[in-house]
Amino acid sequence: MYLTQAIDELREKLIQYRLSGRKPFWASILKQLAKQDSLDGNHAETILEAIRAFLKPLDDKTIISLWRQTDTGMSDDSDDGSLFPDSCRMDPEMELLQELANLALEEAKASRG
Repeated sequence: MYLTQAIDELREKLIQYRLSGRKPFWASILKQLAKQDSLDGNHAETILEAIRAFLKPLDDKTIISLWRQTDTGMSDDSDDGSLFPDSCRMDPEMELLQELANLALEEAKASRG
């Protein structure tokens, strides 16, 4: 799996996710970003929870593969067998959070015109 695939899948999940059963989450963050160019902590935490739920069922090999695509993973020349997959989860989490926030910001700016 590539990080770009994960971003696309997570974006789709966030588009379908509803706040309080009614408001579309992705539309809410786009609206907030269009207004103030930043996300509040609650929205960032919701995105992070979705990322963790997405990564949780992935096997160790996939987690390490995703980690290898992060800045930290690309610069590490350790053998995959010597890595601890649970320790490798944080970098993909943060990379995915950053990329989803960037994607949402781009979409919000495009909607402004």
